[in-house]
Amino acid sequence: MSRTTTLHTRITRTARALHQDGERGGISVELVVLVIGLFVLAGLVIAGVTAFVTGQLGQLG
Repeated sequence: MSRTTTLHTRITRTARALHQDGERGGISVELVVLVIGLFVLAGLVIAGVTAFVTGQLGQLG
């Protein structure tokens, strides 16, 4: 959880800095890249857990 908290803090600070600097559009591109990265990471975690559980279930039978 600490990585998630650190990532959230970093994103929030960057978003505030961009907003205060008046850069329009910069935050939307950064946000899109971040969201895509989070989806990829979530997919990898789900695939890993699924593979592990499937392997464990195969050992039972």
